[in-house]
Amino acid sequence: MQRATISMFAHLVQSMGCKLEFQHLVNKHQSDKASKGFSSWSQFIAMLFCQLTGAESLKEISDGLFSSLGKLNHIGAKAACRSTLGYVNQNRPYKLYEDFYYVLPDKFRHEIQGRLSERFTKPVYSLDSTTISLCLRLFEWAHHRRRKGGIKLHTLLNNDLCLPEVIVETPAKVSDIKGAKSILENI
Repeated sequence: MQRATISMFAHLVQSMGCKLEFQHLVNKHQSDKASKGFSSWSQFIAMLFCQLTGAESLKEISDGLFSSLGKLNHIGAKAACRSTLGYVNQNRPYKLYEDFYYVLPDKFRHEIQGRLSERFTKPVYSLDSTTISLCLRLFEWAHHRRRKGGIKLHTLLNNDLCLPEVIVETPAKVSDIKGAKSILENI
């Protein structure tokens, strides 16, 4: 199953065609300055693989990428053991990936913009929330239920751009209405 996933994954990454923009940001942030063979691009590919396959651990990511080394070469990435992934995730500057997040909408604006603008004269927004479970032994402050912990993210999504405008974090107990009110306070 991992082989078919990585094949579609490699096709998706190649069709994005954004490696040049990514490399420009790597040079700007000098994130590959002290890397010993595991580039920022390989880290990005690993984390994208994690997100799209639903991997829940660094071992799952590492095993999945090692199972398809030949296909990774086509997109210019390398696999890494879980300790390397853990180290780069902890020590590489996040600012590179934040800036890359803002580059992507500009690159694909022609594909995502204007879905609702034909029908409505003003922007259309959606409000959504999601609860993220947390381990109570590690995050005692996130007490939600008797044996569960968590936080809730309330998101105001701009439907025309398909991007979040505001994200507010609250304890998991907070209702969606109260979360919506806190979003309005942050606008």
